[in-house]
Amino acid sequence: MAKKRKIQLQKRDWAIIVLFVALTMTNFIQYQIVKTNEQNLKVEGSSWLSHQVQINKLKACIDEGMKPCDITPPQ
Repeated sequence: MAKKRKIQLQKRDWAIIVLFVALTMTNFIQYQIVKTNEQNLKVEGSSWLSHQVQINKLKACIDEGMKPCDITPPQ
């Protein structure tokens, strides 16, 4: 019968494995950073739009001379 050989990893093999894991982790971290930045940008854009609506309501109220001005943020 054929004798089973035990696989032994050499230093070069371990170096390749470590580099592969490091590259994979770096790409995963970059992906998470990009996704977080995209989410923050959406939140900031939504917040800016809400403030613009309030500013436009206040400006219209002042231009029309209405009292009291209702500038509650949209729900």
